[in-house]
Amino acid sequence: MKIKTDRVTLVRLIDRYDYENELRPMTLRNYRSIIKRLENENQVRYMAEVSDEVVCRWKNEVVQRVSAITWNNYRNHMRALWNFGIEKGWVDKNVFAHSKKVPTPKLKKKTIEISQLAIMLDLIDHKQDQFDPPWFWKAVMHLYFYTGMRRKQLVALRWEDIDLKKKTIFLSLAGSKTHREWEIPLPAGCYGDLCILKRQSEQKYGTANFSKQQVFRLQLFNKN
Repeated sequence: MKIKTDRVTLVRLIDRYDYENELRPMTLRNYRSIIKRLENENQVRYMAEVSDEVVCRWKNEVVQRVSAITWNNYRNHMRALWNFGIEKGWVDKNVFAHSKKVPTPKLKKKTIEISQLAIMLDLIDHKQDQFDPPWFWKAVMHLYFYTGMRRKQLVALRWEDIDLKKKTIFLSLAGSKTHREWEIPLPAGCYGDLCILKRQSEQKYGTANFSKQQVFRLQLFNKN
């Protein structure tokens, strides 16, 4: 049954978009959260109620309350939904495409010097009661420092992703922010730590199905 274009709710829009695009759970939660904000902060329920004026007002309110980055995130998500709505014939134009991105400051990348890494490693050695076991946390610090991988990527690592012979690390889709997979070299500064971690993990996991086990699982080594 064809839906009247002036009766397409925002909830209907995201439900249909998810149905046809099979969004990842986290992505769907982001869309639903923004849709809810759009509804509550502008007292709108239907796509037809979201005009250029509504978008402009909402943009000004969001930027004043939070940040330009947040608004640009809202805009990107909603622009995708409205493009979908245009394909379905539910709206004639994309009101979010007409709203330009808000300029954001180019911040300096958050990096640390090798001397700062040495300080942190020294702290682990001297505060072993707080960083137990120390070899586990050194492996974490070295991998972060030498690869720049994100926390989610580190948590998603399985032993099958690390090839100590070829010295490569496979970053899977499970930890990807950009929905892609790729392989990176295993830095020399991480090799020794991972060898230790692997030996210790094999003692806990056992060799059966070891390759599928999580690399960084602190619970294995907790003494409590």
